[in-house]
Amino acid sequence: MTLLALVSGLVWELPQNILGGILSLSRKRGSEVFPYSGATVIRKPDGLPYNWGVSLGAFINVGGNASLRQVSSIVAHEFGHSLQSRILGPFYLLVVGLPSLIGCRMPWHDHNREWYEVWANRFSYKYHKKHGPKEVVTFWNHSLNPLSYRLDWFFLPTALYYAALIALLLTLVL
Repeated sequence: MTLLALVSGLVWELPQNILGGILSLSRKRGSEVFPYSGATVIRKPDGLPYNWGVSLGAFINVGGNASLRQVSSIVAHEFGHSLQSRILGPFYLLVVGLPSLIGCRMPWHDHNREWYEVWANRFSYKYHKKHGPKEVVTFWNHSLNPLSYRLDWFFLPTALYYAALIALLLTLVL
């Protein structure tokens, strides 16, 4: 781990690393824990009928009853969110985390094709293409982790949310 990554995790990404650490500690018992390119993955089958993943800072939590190939795909995608966290820092939770949390359970909506989800996929794909392991790129699941956007009805409330967020930020700054 580089000094820059350490400072980033302790200062720039502090809010999501605290939340990620709390979530990870609460799920640690009976979990498989392993490192993944500077992140820590906590995988715990939980019997849910769907597979899920959440990335908060340097912590990637995976649940459901996913096969090994599905886990690899979920972790690769969630690692893209870890890269977003490194860039956005304290803004990650507002720009990516909250809309993603809300959008993942919305009906008649393809959560995987929201702009921030595709952005995470593209980050992860490019990272793995350059740094490996090459199997991640070779077996990339384009239906689960698409590299292109598709707008649907959820775009409108998301756009209004971002407009309100920008207005609030400008009000606070000016």
